[in-house]
Amino acid sequence: MPALSAVPVATKVMIDMERPIRFTWSSVCRFEEKYGKSIPDSLSAQLGISLTTHLVWAGLLHDEPNLKMATVEARCGAYIDRGGDIQQLAKAVLEALVDSGVIGRPDAKAQDVADEDVAVEEGEAPGND
Repeated sequence: MPALSAVPVATKVMIDMERPIRFTWSSVCRFEEKYGKSIPDSLSAQLGISLTTHLVWAGLLHDEPNLKMATVEARCGAYIDRGGDIQQLAKAVLEALVDSGVIGRPDAKAQDVADEDVAVEEGEAPGND
């Protein structure tokens, strides 16, 4: 798992109002307790409404530590009722996960492998920086 960002990066998302989503050590722990899986394991399946709602909840905990899941469900439901796009919401959550360092960019691992291949071709040992 990539390291959590020490820099307080938040991704703004419009739900009932513009809110900053950010994942911290505490919010990731609370997500795992409530959802029963790690975030990377959860993302190995298709991102559905329940997972998106749980991730929104965890991402808002840095700003609202006592936030209840029922409140997030109501906010997300109202967002959809007003014509909100669940895919846009899920995309914002995924961006926040990357920005917070919880998951890497989808192409990051491929780039690391490509960098090692280049180093080997140039006669350097992989991982020696």
